[in-house]
Amino acid sequence: MARVTGVLDDVPEGQPFPYVTLGEWTEIPVLAFGEDGSETTATLHVWSRYRGWKECSEIVALMNEVLDDAELEVEGYRTVLVVYDSSTAIRDTDGVTRHMVVRYRLILEEVEA
Repeated sequence: MARVTGVLDDVPEGQPFPYVTLGEWTEIPVLAFGEDGSETTATLHVWSRYRGWKECSEIVALMNEVLDDAELEVEGYRTVLVVYDSSTAIRDTDGVTRHMVVRYRLILEEVEA
């Protein structure tokens, strides 16, 4: 968190850079070894006004330290896998803003209460 000004679902007017936003996700139901679960691809967006890709790349590296192979706490589920899937670098049409789209793959298994 010390590297970004926030991790946001909705960006308020005037939000200072750099920041991360929650993005899109896809979820596929999975039945494995008799257990219900899901395979999800979650997307996070890194936004920066740094001239060049260094800041975005450093933030993605820090995100990977925290999220790659993490054991997330999701109520009613057990984390089977969290893995960095991919990232895409995009230069905004304003010519200044840098945007990295970062995807993680999660496999969660339902646990009985």
